[in-house]
Amino acid sequence: MVGCSKGLRSVAAEYGIKDSATTFIQASNQSTHELLSHPSSLPTIRSLTGKAVSSITILSSSDPAPTGCAVYTLGSSATVFLDIKGRVDIDKEIAKAKDRLKKANEVVKKQQKVLSEEGFEEKVPDVVKDLEKERLRSAEAESKNWEMSMQQFERLKISG
Repeated sequence: MVGCSKGLRSVAAEYGIKDSATTFIQASNQSTHELLSHPSSLPTIRSLTGKAVSSITILSSSDPAPTGCAVYTLGSSATVFLDIKGRVDIDKEIAKAKDRLKKANEVVKKQQKVLSEEGFEEKVPDVVKDLEKERLRSAEAESKNWEMSMQQFERLKISG
């Protein structure tokens, strides 16, 4: 739940949304959806999120992703969405997302290279292996965020 709050705060800050933000949290699996749907979860998330967010809707993995939203993936458990329709310059956000996607993909390639180097599995201590694998997972999640956000921005531009 703390991760959801942090994700909502991060995506609101990324787009300069300071109030009246409409947000969604989409669980990636049934156990996360059950946790997020528990009666005590939403008040906790809301209290940790801050003033920027006015509405939070919990979605299951089978619900369609909301449209017109910026996207922030929370590892493999959930994705948060921030409704940005009419609140940002779409062309500027598309350019920014393309740049950030390119950088995230460069990190993914670098981490894949590190992990596939000859002798990596045999010679590197487990703690370093785990750190490098986590760097790859983080870069992949960031890449997914920017890909999904760009798709959302393109849809907004077309329908806008």
